[in-house]
Amino acid sequence: MVPALCSKIVKSGGELVGSEAEASYFVHLLGHAVSRAGKDLVPHYEEIDKVLEATVLDTRPGIAKEGQKLLRKLLLTRPTPDAAAAAVAAAAVAEA
Repeated sequence: MVPALCSKIVKSGGELVGSEAEASYFVHLLGHAVSRAGKDLVPHYEEIDKVLEATVLDTRPGIAKEGQKLLRKLLLTRPTPDAAAAAVAAAAVAEA
């Protein structure tokens, strides 16, 4: 679902596809997909980064707002190295 949404938002060159309303809508949907995908997003980080580059600093407020929300959701889903190490340590303790 993530690649399909990304292709509806940006072209391969990085420019937005469609109208402002369409772009805002699809970025909003992508934000929901990102917040629920978790570690399954790893293969799609490049596509999501292209969407972020095109939307976060866009001059149109609706697109910029949705791009910033997408960035926040992406940052909340990416595991930090400390969290990953803590999860590995907790699993090792649980096995022992």
